[in-house]
This record gives sequence, C-alpha cells and structure tokens, in this order.
Amino acid sequence: SVSATVGVFLRPFLPYLVLFVVLNELGKRLGRRYGGPLSSRPTFLAGLFNSAATSALSLYLLVVPSGEGSGSEGEGEDLSHWYLWQTVAIPLSLAYFAVDCIYYCLPRGDWLIFVHHVVIAFCHYPALNRSGAAMAGCGDAGWVFWISAIGYSGEASTVLMNYRWYLIQTLEGDWWGFGFNNVLVVLSWAARVVLYPYLLAVEILPRAGLWMEHRQIMTLLTWVLGHSIIGLLSLYWLLILLKGGLKPLLIFQKSSKKKDSSSGGFSFGDDIGRGREVRKGKDATNRSIGRWILIQQKARGWVEGTLFDPKQPLKREHGKAA
Repeated sequence: SVSATVGVFLRPFLPYLVLFVVLNELGKRLGRRYGGPLSSRPTFLAGLFNSAATSALSLYLLVVPSGEGSGSEGEGEDLSHWYLWQTVAIPLSLAYFAVDCIYYCLPRGDWLIFVHHVVIAFCHYPALNRSGAAMAGCGDAGWVFWISAIGYSGEASTVLMNYRWYLIQTLEGDWWGFGFNNVLVVLSWAARVVLYPYLLAVEILPRAGLWMEHRQIMTLLTWVLGHSIIGLLSLYWLLILLKGGLKPLLIFQKSSKKKDSSSGGFSFGDDIGRGREVRKGKDATNRSIGRWILIQQKARGWVEGTLFDPKQPLKREHGKAA
C-alpha cells in the first residue's frame, strides 16, 4: 500500500530529522546566549556533524576490507559490508539536506547550495536499500553502494572548510595551524575536482549501454548530470578559493573591519568568496558591477574574514568595485 511504502521511506529519516532540528535550534540558542561564531552561523553545528559523520563512514567503509563474495545460496552477493551506509550514512545525510534547506538555503536565498542538496539527494537516495541500489545499478547493488560512498568522501573538504571558518572567527593573530588547514582545504577541493570527472568517465559512462538496455534512462541522466554538476561546482569553488592568492591562505591577518555577528550575516557563498546577487530593490548601483569583479572582491574578503557583516555594502569607485 501507499502508506506502507511511505512508512518504509520515512522511518529511517525521522530520528535524523529530529537530530538536525535539535542541532540547529541548539546553535541558535547558544548563539543568542553566548554570542561568538554561532550567533552569525547557527547552522554550523548541524553542518559540521553531517560532513564529519558521512565522510568518516565513507572513508571507513572504503578502507576496511569488504569481504567480497557470495552470500548464502540463492541470495547473491553479500552486501552486509554496506549496512551502515544504508541505515546510517544515507538517511542521516538526506535528513540533513532537508533540514538545512529549511534553516539555511530558503531563508538566505542560497539557491546554489539548494541545488547542491537536491542533486546529491537524487543521486544517492537509491543507496537507502538493496532493492533501490540493485535497480539503479542494473543488478549490481554493490557498485551503487561503493560509488555512493566514494562520492561522499568529498565531504571531508567540508569538515576542513568548517574548521577554517571557525578559525577566521576566533583567531586574534597568525597561527601555523591556519595555514596548514588551508593547505589541506585546497588539496581536498582539488581532489574533488579530479574525483568526480574520474567517476563520470571511468565508472558511469562505460555503463551507459547497460542502463539503456534496461531502459533506465532517468537513472543514467541522474548519474551523469549529478556528477557533472557537483564536479563543476567543486571546480568553481576551488577557483574562487584561490582567487585571493596564496599568501592570505597561509598567513592569517585579522580583519580591521568590525563583523556584526549578531545580525546573522553568514553565507556559505560568502565564506568561499562567491558573490551573491543583490536583492531586488537594494543597492541598485551594485547591479552594474561585473560578476567577475564581484567574485574577486568577495574572494579577497573571504580570505581576510570580512564577509560576515551584511551591513557592509559593496562600493563602486571610478567605475570599479572597491
């Protein structure tokens, strides 16, 4: 029945939905009470927990031997190695995406991150159970679990980015750990830029004929478009990350501009230097600033840690962005 199907689908998510609602509300309360970084980014705790948990599970399952072989007679391949992936990692991550859209993407109008969440959800939800994985993999459920896990290994870069943001908010002077973490950030994003095209070219496209044979056209399009979009987003964010130059990434310089952390000024796009489109009716003069110039300006502000005050308008002087 429909109700039974919906129950099977929702049951794994409910505990994690509650968990992420609690983490977001906790972040809001701690920010209001104690100020500090959480006052401008109350979703920090939930985001950090999701990226740390999924990347850790991914790397663990990819490194630990899977004990490949057949299951009991008539049951086919033994997929017990991926039990944690089906029952913990995927439900946890999809629950996070749903809650983050409500607490961050929609209120802040960050449609790029919203698209990221939707794409990841569509690509990975078949890994919730063996039947879905077998259908998505044209009978090869183990391959679907494997490619899902290796794709999520890229979440390690998000853990490093979160730590970088925390350092920007709390450091009073230069510290060697800031530069070291930024080196890891750049390397991890560069690895993502290599990983997703590799998966697309070596693992996904060679199986296109199999999906066509089984009339799984939507599955093929989802895999191809999903990995293409995430690969391009990773390249886009890496280029912006490096746009401010290497020196600000290696040497921390505390911004002389006051950050209004109580105003809720965090934006993930700002954190990596992505220029956000100016809302209709506000700062009309900024509309004429070239997108590339805006990206450059945002990138400089990001590496200097000055992009957390929404009250700081972009200025235009002598035909150029300030």
